[in-house]
Amino acid sequence: MAQAITNIETDFGFARRVQAFIATYREARLEQQKFNETFRELNGLSDRELADIGIRRGDIEDIARAHVAGK
Repeated sequence: MAQAITNIETDFGFARRVQAFIATYREARLEQQKFNETFRELNGLSDRELADIGIRRGDIEDIARAHVAGK
């Protein structure tokens, strides 16, 4: 009887780890999509448009990463 209970607890532990992995994977994909969208939009602006909003082309990646991080 104790063996069956242990196996059930182990199975639930594995299921929780799989669910946590899937949740982490989904969150990472959403963050990557958010980064890609921000980077693509800023990179699509002309140098003049970037200058108007105070962004240098070399800073686009850092700005996109900060946007994803919520900074």
